[in-house]
Amino acid sequence: MSKHHQATPAGRAHGSCHLFLSYARADNLAPVNASGGGWVSAFVNELQRRHAAYSGRTLQIFFNQDSIEEGVDWKRRFGEGLRQSRLFLAFLSPNYLISKNCLREWQECLRRE
Repeated sequence: MSKHHQATPAGRAHGSCHLFLSYARADNLAPVNASGGGWVSAFVNELQRRHAAYSGRTLQIFFNQDSIEEGVDWKRRFGEGLRQSRLFLAFLSPNYLISKNCLREWQECLRRE
């Protein structure tokens, strides 16, 4: 993913997000576009573009590719992201199912239900 990705950083003023995106990083490694972003990044960009075109507003997504600043306790920040998001979207894949971090996110989401 390029550094110019337009997903709304969840680290901003600890505000709420509309969507928490849970995925295995391994699934987003292969570039699918000219900017070098993977398919998850491409999905996020397209979702935000379509949402803005439909509603005229920015869709705020907790997307771990660019949502946690360096030096921040990532486990705590993920927990905050989950608590402050209205929806949880998981991209289930073989990589997701074997990832300890993805499992942690999934379990935390279920615990909150």
